[in-house]
Amino acid sequence: MQTSYDETQYESFPYHQTHPQHLYTLGKLFGINPPDFKDARVLELGCASGGNLIPMAYQLPKAAFVGVDLSGKQIQDGQDLIARLKLNNIELKQLSILDITPDLGSFDYIIAHGIYSWVSEDVQDKLFEIAEKHLSPNGVLYVSYNTMPGWCMVKSIRDMMLYHTADLVEPKTKAQQARALLQFISEGLEGDQSSYAGFLSQEIELLKKQPDSYLLHDHLEEINKPVYFYQIVEQAQKYHLAYLSDTHVANMFIANLPPPFAQEIGKVKNLVIANQYMDFVRNQRFRATLFCKDSAPIQRHLNSYDVEYFYLSYRARKPEKLDITEGVEAQFVGEHITLTTKSKLSKCALKLLIESPKPMAYQDMLDGVANEMGDMAKADIKAQLNNDLNLMRLIMGGLIGIQSMVAN
Repeated sequence: MQTSYDETQYESFPYHQTHPQHLYTLGKLFGINPPDFKDARVLELGCASGGNLIPMAYQLPKAAFVGVDLSGKQIQDGQDLIARLKLNNIELKQLSILDITPDLGSFDYIIAHGIYSWVSEDVQDKLFEIAEKHLSPNGVLYVSYNTMPGWCMVKSIRDMMLYHTADLVEPKTKAQQARALLQFISEGLEGDQSSYAGFLSQEIELLKKQPDSYLLHDHLEEINKPVYFYQIVEQAQKYHLAYLSDTHVANMFIANLPPPFAQEIGKVKNLVIANQYMDFVRNQRFRATLFCKDSAPIQRHLNSYDVEYFYLSYRARKPEKLDITEGVEAQFVGEHITLTTKSKLSKCALKLLIESPKPMAYQDMLDGVANEMGDMAKADIKAQLNNDLNLMRLIMGGLIGIQSMVAN
């Protein structure tokens, strides 16, 4: 069967947030004891030509990977690349998600990136059914999707392009006419200072930079249905799946919101409801959500010493000049929080992460700080790192990233 993805292939790239190493790390952070990613079984639904899955298979030779996609052309391209790379731990299959049967086997990690919002409701249900039947007891399911309320505004641009290209069939012509419309609207907005005009102009500029495949498959596909976060969680619950986390944990941490909002939303004890309110506040338009079996032992209370089990990396803006002298103020500006400190110990720790070419093991950072602090006992250094500097809070604020091993 010929699909729109055979006519115009979707550009297939690796996505860090879908990597089993990352999914393992977040599963470990929240206590579900996920399977070791280094020898895991991984399934990707809608794998295209394997641009995401093949690099994983190359990097993790002891793991096993299966990708399925409806596009025969994309699957063939991926199979050709696998043959050239001589990989024996990955298989790509031309297969509809609806046709997946129990004989496909069990998987520790299941990835569905860029699928959910663009398929019919029966395929969406099948996606969660696959996770219910094929996900190992402590495995992790990744699902990305367009979400509301943010996509409500983006939808107007999609509707404009759909209306303008409704009578066109040939993909290249359709993309050209969609771009012509965007250019026409952009020129018509010149001089308009309204907030809506500003939003349209910004979105149009972003779309102008995207390839035809993005326009055709993300905005001009017949189906593109955003949902509220709580709705997809409720759907997953029907298949005995529970919300584990976001792939970017800072997005789910209430204290990252402005104080008035954080104080009110913090009164909400249900994590899903709290996250839905956060989506309203942030006008969220896209999510990448992790699920696990509802029998998995999710641990929501994070201890400050949990940071000791991970490799750490600096994720914030680097200070123009960093003086580690005690008493000299330094500022570290992250995505959600800003750390201002005069502590030599704190500045030494962050300086080590900034200068490290790869994520640093907690113990290596501790040793490095100890070298700078002279006679100070390591137990006291550890207490200050974990409690005073509060590395776990910096992780939740997006200033520091975590992972479970350093890639070779």
